[in-house]
Amino acid sequence: MADTPHLKFITKPTAKKGNGDIIQSKQTKIGHYTEVSDGAVLNGDGITIGEGCIINDGVRLEHHVYIGDEVTLDEGVEIGAACIISDNCIIKKNCILGKRGNIYTNTNIYNDTNIGDDVCIHDHCLIYPEVNIHSKVVIMDNSIIATHCILEERVIIEYNCIIFYGVHIQTGTKVEHSSEVGDNSIVEKNVQIGHNCIIFHEVHIQDNVVIEKNSSIGDNAEIGKGTIIKQKCTIHTDVSIGEAVIIEKRSHVETGVKIEAGVKIGKEVVIKPGCIIQKNSIIEDGVILNENVTIGENCRIYENYVVEQGACISANTQLLY
Repeated sequence: MADTPHLKFITKPTAKKGNGDIIQSKQTKIGHYTEVSDGAVLNGDGITIGEGCIINDGVRLEHHVYIGDEVTLDEGVEIGAACIISDNCIIKKNCILGKRGNIYTNTNIYNDTNIGDDVCIHDHCLIYPEVNIHSKVVIMDNSIIATHCILEERVIIEYNCIIFYGVHIQTGTKVEHSSEVGDNSIVEKNVQIGHNCIIFHEVHIQDNVVIEKNSSIGDNAEIGKGTIIKQKCTIHTDVSIGEAVIIEKRSHVETGVKIEAGVKIGKEVVIKPGCIIQKNSIIEDGVILNENVTIGENCRIYENYVVEQGACISANTQLLY
């Protein structure tokens, strides 16, 4: 077999174990102008390292790893078997990448990040220190994952997203492109967040919630299991929404509102601060609830009705013009 241009085959690369013994590795290829530290470990067959790379002390590469050109691996980095690290990537100290990972070009991964098996991180991403990325996660182009985030198995982060400090995103959740999730928020299992959404700080979104495109969720909001928030909705600070609520598009829920389980809210509804809507009530399209209104259980407020400030509507009431 002929050598690949600008690469050379070596059977005893210049990497050494801690005791100074040279690692035996069949058909390892190292490109021109690449520096492999004496303290690095190339632990298997079929390793390829491109041109102009820097492989520092304590780096460990398992079998069939492919490293592109101009890649830097800092001290203590471990790359699992059959991984691909593309051109111009930088992986900082003590990061661990599991088996069959794929890191695309110009991605930076900072110190002490742990990445599971079968993870794919696309071009121009930034992964900040001490992030924990579980198996089969996909992070697409130009996304940023901040320090102390946790992304559980099968999470998908689409392109141009920002996941801020300390966010925990649980198994099977998808964040569509150009969305943001704020500091210390918790997003539970199988949540769908549409594109151009903003989830502010310390929000708790429970399992199976759907938040459609161009919506925003304010600080400290709580969204219950199975709730659906349609496109272009605005949910303000300190709002509590129960399980299986439906909020139709372009509705506006202001600060401190409480919406209990099973409530249905129509299109272009305005719910002003301090309102409480109790279980299984229906608020139709265009309704305005002024400040500090309480709607009892199983009520129905018909289309375009305006409820005056401080009103208390008893259970099972229907209001219509």
